[in-house]
Amino acid sequence: MIAQWILVLLLVVQSPALAGGSDRVGAPPHALIFGSQYGSHGFQLCVTYKDARMDSIRGKLFTYDRDGAEKVVWKRELEYLPRRVLVSDFGPVIALNRWGSVGFEHALVVFGPSGEVLADYKLEDLLNAREIRQHHKTWDFYSATKFTRKAFSMKLTWGKEIKIDLATGRLLTD
Repeated sequence: MIAQWILVLLLVVQSPALAGGSDRVGAPPHALIFGSQYGSHGFQLCVTYKDARMDSIRGKLFTYDRDGAEKVVWKRELEYLPRRVLVSDFGPVIALNRWGSVGFEHALVVFGPSGEVLADYKLEDLLNAREIRQHHKTWDFYSATKFTRKAFSMKLTWGKEIKIDLATGRLLTD
């Protein structure tokens, strides 16, 4: 039952209409939950506000034990609010873009199994100058993503594929 709720939240939060419909997004939320493909892991973002400004942003990767009780894998303060988060069923987490800003700084951030930042890519690290000119507002529109135990791949709607080594956070080339 809990895995089904995570899947429902995943579908709602990561739907193109909400997450990628345009480069304009509403006010930052107080909380968001993203789920892995098979619902074994979830990632929660919690935002606190002070004087109508974001005060702190916390990220938490969690799973459930056999009795259905939440088990925290890791949690940490984040320096920015991700726009979209992709969660593997093995633990690694990929964060895409800063809330309210598509591309450029924090375009793709790789979190390791203990919540450490393995890589923090700017858009210039992922795309060449021509690709940035043509796709900077929609660079993160993907047609497919895939996590294996060793790597992450994201096929963009316009054909480019980005591959990441999940142990090191390094970009993989063909």
